[in-house]
Amino acid sequence: MSSEPKNPEDLHFERGTPKDYLLSEASYIAEERDRAESKEKLKGNKQDRKERKLYANLSFVLICMWLIIVLAIFVAIGQKKLTYSDTVIVALLTTTTANVIVIFNFVMKYLFNTGK
Repeated sequence: MSSEPKNPEDLHFERGTPKDYLLSEASYIAEERDRAESKEKLKGNKQDRKERKLYANLSFVLICMWLIIVLAIFVAIGQKKLTYSDTVIVALLTTTTANVIVIFNFVMKYLFNTGK
């Protein structure tokens, strides 16, 4: 008794042709490459968030210390422990305000970068 089918239409090929295997292998390789790229991008994004958090905290500390020092100078001027001319006081206040605004602006642009 022969195990071969009598009718060729009864043949069921569950295996594909060599061309199907090559296409399947190529799509598998492309998916693996995409998966690896996504993994690397995710890793980079995590590192970016970590660095942004660090620099935001450092900038905040810098700005706070700067303002405390300027406040101490103004308190000392008010108590007559320091004497400066009006132009120096105005220059100190102006430059301090400008520096705080610029540092804050740079930090915010970096933290909320839109990728442009």
